[in-house]
Amino acid sequence: MSNDASWVDGDNVKPISKAIGAAWSAMDRLYFHSHTDADILKHADQISRALTRVRRETRANQHLT
Repeated sequence: MSNDASWVDGDNVKPISKAIGAAWSAMDRLYFHSHTDADILKHADQISRALTRVRRETRANQHLT
């Protein structure tokens, strides 16, 4: 898949969508459920890990075609 192709046209749609959903949920937890500095750090770390997964799945999708 070329860099300018739509990710929904690739073979890895479900894993990418799941990874994006996890990142979205982590951001929601950061924004709405962080009551302490420790919460902010924990949720920010979850976002970072989720975005790493989004990048990994997207790169894998690029190499499938």
